[in-house]
Amino acid sequence: MSSKNANGLVGEIVYATSRLVTTLEAEVEALRRGDVASLERTRGEKARQIRSYEARLQALQSQPVLRESVEPALKEELETATRDLQTAIDRNVSQLRAAAEANRRLVDALARAAAEANKRPGYGPGKAAMHPMMRREISAPVTVSRQL
Repeated sequence: MSSKNANGLVGEIVYATSRLVTTLEAEVEALRRGDVASLERTRGEKARQIRSYEARLQALQSQPVLRESVEPALKEELETATRDLQTAIDRNVSQLRAAAEANRRLVDALARAAAEANKRPGYGPGKAAMHPMMRREISAPVTVSRQL
């Protein structure tokens, strides 16, 4: 493969890397906002971008001669893009861990509340169960007529 082809492949890797960085940054923002719909939309795109990035990188790494024929400026651009990708991955992992921890805390709080409610068995206010008649806020007036 010629140096022109090697440079083209490295250019594709740089482009794929920048797209992946943009997607990871969008995912971090969606996690911060708790925007589940955005996370669902970007999941498939992120997977496609990762596969594309890996395939191009593997093609470059499989032929050491190619790596040697890449222009120095393009190599530097690839190194910068790779550092940016690592930074984006680190932020993404950190935000995913924070979201998982928040979810764990919420589930734990719900479990504690359910366990606390079950500690008060029986019917009545503040009890685990309440008789249907006790749920009524006011009672209906009843009159009895002795005259028929």
